[in-house]
Amino acid sequence: MLGARLSTHAKSLERVSRPQTKVRATKARSQVSLLILVWGHLLRMSKIFLMVLAAITILAADNPWSKVRELKSGSELRIYKRGASQPIIATMDEANDERLIAVVKNEQLSFAKADIDRIDARPATKGSPLIKTTTTTTTELHDKVAAPGPQGQMGPSSSTSTGFSNRPKPDFETIYRRAAGPPQK
Repeated sequence: MLGARLSTHAKSLERVSRPQTKVRATKARSQVSLLILVWGHLLRMSKIFLMVLAAITILAADNPWSKVRELKSGSELRIYKRGASQPIIATMDEANDERLIAVVKNEQLSFAKADIDRIDARPATKGSPLIKTTTTTTTELHDKVAAPGPQGQMGPSSSTSTGFSNRPKPDFETIYRRAAGPPQK
C-alpha cells in the first residue's frame, strides 16, 4: 500500500515540467526577499519609535512643573512666592500648566506659575494622625502570709496602660524651583 502511494507521488513529480519548477523557485525567492524587506522596514520603524519615545521622556523630565501637576490633593505645601520672605503654608487642591490652586486657612487661592519661586511638598499622611500604644503588665503575687480580705489574695495581677502620640510627618521635599532667567523689571 505504501509503495503504491510513493509511486503515485513520483509520477506526479515527473509531470511537473522544468519551467514550472523555475517559476516556483522564483516565487519562493521573491517571497523571501519581500520578507527581508518587511523585516528591515520594521526594524527602522522600531528604531524611530524608540527615538521618539526617548525624546518624549527627556522632555517630560525637563519640565519641573510636571511634578506639581502630579501631586495628590491633600498634600501639604510650602509655597515661596517671588519677593516674599516667608513661605505660604497651604494644602494642595489642583494644578494645571499655568497655575496652582491650593487651600490656605480654609480659603481657596490661586497662584500663577510665574509668581512662584519654589514649592516644597509633604505627602498627605494616610490614617489617623495619632498612634495608639497599649502596654499590659502581668505580675504574680506569692505572699506566704496573706492578710484576710481582698488585698491579701494570692494570684496574678495585671495592669494596662494606653498612650497616644502624634504620628511623625515626613519631611518637605522641593518639587519645583523656577529656572533662573533674565532679571525682570
